[in-house]
Amino acid sequence: MTQDTETQFHTIDLFIRSILDDMRNVSRSTTKADMMAYMDAWKTELGTIQHIINIDGII
Repeated sequence: MTQDTETQFHTIDLFIRSILDDMRNVSRSTTKADMMAYMDAWKTELGTIQHIINIDGII
């Protein structure tokens, strides 16, 4: 694996861990406004992962 590919995987891992950490903070007591904010953040982070994969040709 090249250094660039390894760096890309580490970057993707960082975004995935961030999303999973946020998901652990969600509970039944999370307000609708907070949930919508989480979902917007997740959508942005998932879009970033998709962009990394598409631009760098990982897949």
